[in-house]
Parts: sequence; C-alpha cells; structure tokens
Amino acid sequence: MTMLSLVTASLLSSCLFESGPRLMGNVAMVRGQVYLARTHLMHPELVTQAYPLYVDDTLESQSQSGIQFSVHPSTRLYLGPNSRLAIHDSSDSGQAVLALDRGTLRIAIIPQEDQVFAVHILAGGSRVTMQEGEATVWVLEERNEPATPGPYVTTIQNVGVINHGTRGEVAFNGMDQTVVVRPGFLSVTAPNTPPVQAVAIDAAKPFATYIMQTTDLERHPNETTAITDPLKPSKPVVTVTAEPIAQRDCKKKRAKIHRSKPGTEKAPASETECG
Repeated sequence: MTMLSLVTASLLSSCLFESGPRLMGNVAMVRGQVYLARTHLMHPELVTQAYPLYVDDTLESQSQSGIQFSVHPSTRLYLGPNSRLAIHDSSDSGQAVLALDRGTLRIAIIPQEDQVFAVHILAGGSRVTMQEGEATVWVLEERNEPATPGPYVTTIQNVGVINHGTRGEVAFNGMDQTVVVRPGFLSVTAPNTPPVQAVAIDAAKPFATYIMQTTDLERHPNETTAITDPLKPSKPVVTVTAEPIAQRDCKKKRAKIHRSKPGTEKAPASETECG
C-alpha cells in the first residue's frame, strides 16, 4: 500500500508539473521599475534579475525603466519605458508569439547552427515576424480628451518596425498586406490601415533614433526626447537661453534702487558688473 501510494503521488506530481505553465525564458537585466503580472498572482510583482518567465506572463515597465530578457537561447529582447508586453505560447516550439500593447520592443536574433527560431510580435492589429537580425517594434499611443467630463481615452496613433540590423529581413503584416523591411529601412501603419512601403531610416532619422534609444538600457535614465509621428514633418526646435543668475541679481538691485529714489537717475551698471 505504501509503495502504491508513492507511485500514485509521483504520477500525480508529474501530471501537475506537465500541466503547469511552460517556461519561456528568463530576465537578464532590469532598469528602474518593471512589474510582472501572472495568472496565479493576486497583484503584479516587481521584477528582479534572474527572474523566470512563463507563458501568459505580462511585463509592464514604468517611466525611465526597461528590461532585457530572452525567450530562446538565440534571442535577446529589450522592453523600453512605459511599455506593456504579453508572452504567448505557440503550437510550434520553433517560434514565440509576443503581444506588444504599447511602447517599444527591440528584438535581436542570432541564428543557432541547424536551428531556426522565429519571433512574432502582435502589435496594434499588425504582425511583425523575424528570424535573424535586429529590429525594434513600437506602438505609439495618444490620449484624447473626451467630449463629456470623464477619463481620457487612449488610442493607438501608429505602429511600426525599424530594421536597424545588418542582416535579415523583417515581415510587417497588416490588413492582409505584407511589407518586407530590409536592414536600414522602416515601415509604419495606423489602425485599420495597411503598412506603408518601407523607407530608409534616414528619412525619419530623429524619430528612428529616439525609438532605438528607448530600449538602450545603458543610457542615463533621465534622458528624454520628444516623440513625434514619423509620417508628419517635425516642428522646429525652439532654443531657450536661460538668463545668467548674476545678471538677474543685477537687474533686481537696479530696480530696488530706482524704487527707493524715484527722482534719481542712476547710470546703468556695466556689462562686467552684471556678468
């Protein structure tokens, strides 16, 4: 009876283990605050390094935060700030399906010998597929003020992919149309719109540079850049020069003297005196 109980317990434990969520990868690096939501967790928990990732896990990064992780030995993935990504399973062990709800995701795939691995990114109704190289996918949102009092409504402004690697093509599919994005090119689409033909990165260099930098976890966390629509001409940059503190103090001093002696004319202070 004891032996039978042990065998039964062993079989039950094995069945439960096999029926549990499949391990998909691991976290390699974290910057700032990144949270993970899992089916059996009551609340999202803060991610730490060397953290296992399972099917149906969701990663969400806060402002000035990011995370590096993998879903296969040949992959490296970088989630940028203010981003949310869900890890989905696939019927084929030779591929992974990820869903990017918002933000940026960089994918780097180095093919292993005699092994092909594909990563599919579902983003805003589109699908990005790649097997080798390096590319960044983005989902840019915008907040719309409601006509009646209430919370803001967030909608997707555009979705796109930048192939900034040196090898490998990226398939960008939307509205049953596929655009091939070669190294050095990018493509973009809006909701319910097929992707545009790929254009050179230099045609939207400021935007492309910003997108790629968001997933660079080594950058200073306080560096931020305004983001604009890559299909619209960017607004001119307005430079504001701050007035030197010494010069401000000098002006205040002259104003005080003028108020105390309104009938007295005083020669203006020299530039050297004002700094």
